[in-house]
Amino acid sequence: MCIVLLTRIFLITQPYATLVRTITTPAVTSFVKTCITFIDACESGLQYTHPCLNDVLESFSRLLPNHPGIFRSFPRLPGLLLPILAPTPSTSDASSNAVTSRGQSQSTDTVTLAQTLFVALHPSGPAKIPAVRWSEALADVIENLHVTADQAFRAVVEDWEATTGRARRAPSGDSLAEEVSGAGVGSSMATLPRWTGIQAGTERLVGLLGLLKQFILTPTSGPITLPMGVIWDILSRLLSLRVPSSSRIDVRLNSQISRAERDGLWLGLPCVHVAVLDAVGAMVTMLKHSIVPVAQVILKHTSWVFQTESTHTYASPLARFQLYSTNNQQLFPYTNLPHTLPTSPLHRVLTQQSYRFRSRRYHPVLLL
Repeated sequence: MCIVLLTRIFLITQPYATLVRTITTPAVTSFVKTCITFIDACESGLQYTHPCLNDVLESFSRLLPNHPGIFRSFPRLPGLLLPILAPTPSTSDASSNAVTSRGQSQSTDTVTLAQTLFVALHPSGPAKIPAVRWSEALADVIENLHVTADQAFRAVVEDWEATTGRARRAPSGDSLAEEVSGAGVGSSMATLPRWTGIQAGTERLVGLLGLLKQFILTPTSGPITLPMGVIWDILSRLLSLRVPSSSRIDVRLNSQISRAERDGLWLGLPCVHVAVLDAVGAMVTMLKHSIVPVAQVILKHTSWVFQTESTHTYASPLARFQLYSTNNQQLFPYTNLPHTLPTSPLHRVLTQQSYRFRSRRYHPVLLL
């Protein structure tokens, strides 16, 4: 309650320059320092589910736009957020097969607040132009997605081909005999906690996709360039791999990987696709008419995945249906698909799902 009250007082004083100079700025400095000590204590005790943590993260997000210079003097803060950004509660200790503290689960709200603050901190950091820092951090997120996919997708031979020069780096040799694992890369995410196990790998992908979504949605203080080609490259890679079914097996398997790991990949892949659709929705929402050049390609990939996974129970079918419907209501005006949709297999799938969920909001007719 004290955190909320102090944050409110700091925000109320903003219109008054004298109060800001004499009272707010010195007080905010002490407040941020104390709260960072609290986050540091949470990290040392690995108790990321502490009820006050959400209040601290939200307070920082609200104060940061008004006091970027104060937060600039605490360069440790982004590093303290890393264990919360893309948690992997399924990460296991290879020696004891027990869940490690580093992989402790966090609530969705905590993760989202940490991701939003992490994104907002980079333009306010020292030494470089804000847009450059933001772009470098986004590049690190995308590279971590690729590196994680290199490991998590090692059970299959991917058909995806890079369009931006970043080819797949498939693991080989003795590493294939070990349990799949990975760690953070890049200057801003090098200390991202290590994950172990295919379920933890898919959890890391979902978390990083949530962070990518926040990079797209979080406002910045100045103009930035959104690298659509690089972003769509990783999203299309994750959408290119689909869960095989009894009637359709079009995935080339890596015979060196155990069946248990492949089954774990099929179990987690629909959840990854839900996170991809969420990131696509963020792009469509933010870019609006600027999405036109890639609208047809996006709709093709999302339709492809939706048709093949619409009945799977691994991830919530309703979640996929909602995301697909919301995205495509915005995408359809920019494509030529409305003229052919009523006779397509996709239309039949959407009709079946609309009856299944009994919600007129997501009825396929509304997509036209």
